[in-house]
Amino acid sequence: MIASEIAAKAPADGYTFIIVTVGHAVNPSLHSKMPYDPVNDFAPVGLVAMAPNVLVVHPSVPVKNVKDLVALAKSKPGILKYGTGGVATTAHVAAAMFSSMAGRFR
Repeated sequence: MIASEIAAKAPADGYTFIIVTVGHAVNPSLHSKMPYDPVNDFAPVGLVAMAPNVLVVHPSVPVKNVKDLVALAKSKPGILKYGTGGVATTAHVAAAMFSSMAGRFR
């Protein structure tokens, strides 16, 4: 959010750009006041990269596929934990979506 604020307030001279991830779109739902408008203060230029997410588990977890993982999580609510790179990161949003789509097993 700090970098986005700096980019939003930079002169519109074509020398400043910012590469953002999903957090740029998520931040307004996490913060009631933001120092910039994520829609009106920026002009999209193009897609730079695609970063796929991969779901992995430790070999000791007794599952063979996603269906098994969801079943295990639902059978033992609150036992399984996940980690991401931080709030509003692509991995965090993907994990929250997975949880929601799987029926909220937490």
